[in-house]
Amino acid sequence: MCETLLSVPHVAQILDISRRSVYRYISSGELSVVDLRTGNERSRVRIPSRDVHELVRRRTAAWPRAELSPTHTCCGEVRRHAEDNRKGNMPYLRKLASGNWQATVSNHTGERFTETFPLRSQAREWGLDQEAKLRRNAYQDPQAGKIKFGEWHDRW
Repeated sequence: MCETLLSVPHVAQILDISRRSVYRYISSGELSVVDLRTGNERSRVRIPSRDVHELVRRRTAAWPRAELSPTHTCCGEVRRHAEDNRKGNMPYLRKLASGNWQATVSNHTGERFTETFPLRSQAREWGLDQEAKLRRNAYQDPQAGKIKFGEWHDRW
C-alpha cells in the first residue's frame, strides 16, 4: 500500500478551509480516516489523499460554475480555487441552549442566513435545501419581502 496519508491540518491547508470543516466532512462520512494511535495516547487521524481528491471531484460536479486552475496542485493533480472550496459546501448546524437547532448557510459572498428549528433533522433539511437553491441560483433572501418599496427607494 503506497497511498499518501494526510493530516487534518494538511487537508485543511490543501482545501483552504478550517480544520473544523475537515472534521465536519469526516463526521458526515465524506472523508474516511485512518487512526494511527497506539495505546492510550491521543488520536492520530490521517486522511487518504484519494478521499480528498474524491471529495473535490464530487464537489466540483455539484457546483457547475467552478473552474479548475492548473496553477494549484495537490499530489500531482489539479485542484480548484480556494474560494470555490470555502463557500457553499454545507450548512452549519448547532444546538442552542433552548434545545432548538439552528442551521446557518453562507452564500458565495460570505453572507450568512440562519433559521431555527425544534428538530435537528428539520434544520439539516432546511440547510441542504438552501444550499441547493444557492447552487441553482434560485435562492431568495427571506428578508427580501419585509421592506416596502417606498422605504427601500428612500434608502437607495
